[in-house]
Amino acid sequence: STLPKTLIDNAQAILNETREVFAGGLYDMARFFERKKKPLAAKIYYMATIERYPESQGARRAQEQMQKIS
Repeated sequence: STLPKTLIDNAQAILNETREVFAGGLYDMARFFERKKKPLAAKIYYMATIERYPESQGARRAQEQMQKIS
């Protein structure tokens, strides 16, 4: 049997929200390292955000920040 569309849609929405939270966490770590004057560590976390969650808002913000510190 197939799952109802609303159940699938709800599961997808939860998965997307979870990805945004995880991407935000990586992005926040990168910002922390920037504030601590550790640009290499910041870049590592920005890259992780972009690679792991490319469709997230965190990835878009990470790309912007990477350009600023490169």
